[in-house]
Amino acid sequence: PPSAPKITSSDKVCCEGHTVTLTASGCSSTIQWNTGATGSTLLVNSSGTYNAYCVNSCGSSMSSESIEIIKLDKPTTPVIKSDKLVLCEGEVATLTATECTERGKLIWSNGVTGSSISVTTSQIGVYTAICSNECFESERSLGIEIKKGEKPSTPMLISDKTELCGTATAILTAS
Repeated sequence: PPSAPKITSSDKVCCEGHTVTLTASGCSSTIQWNTGATGSTLLVNSSGTYNAYCVNSCGSSMSSESIEIIKLDKPTTPVIKSDKLVLCEGEVATLTATECTERGKLIWSNGVTGSSISVTTSQIGVYTAICSNECFESERSLGIEIKKGEKPSTPMLISDKTELCGTATAILTAS
């Protein structure tokens, strides 16, 4: 039987709407792919493990080394939430994002990557996130606004009387 062919790939990732070219070499006869196709090249547009055989009148070779191709679709839009929307001085809000698909990387509107970020009172504003993979970026998430809370002012008390005698009462009004 002939020797096993060697296969190479134009890429390991197949983006939605594109193809990856697999090429088999080292066979002077017919290349048979595990998909049933024949020929020295194979165009692939789906995830899978691919290998090839060299076939001649004396039989079939052992299988080539396998190549795994991963197909990536456009990532889903992340969903973000925060444990706090209003921060008092010294407080920190933790924003988390979910729904970023496999092989996706979360990128926040402030440039930080990862599934969560911390926001302090010096970083108040509106935050969004996208999910990005080797092929595409998702739609931008809905925004979450983190605001800085203000310490309340001291109330002013006003009394309807300035002096009380015996069992008299006064009405206090705060403003």
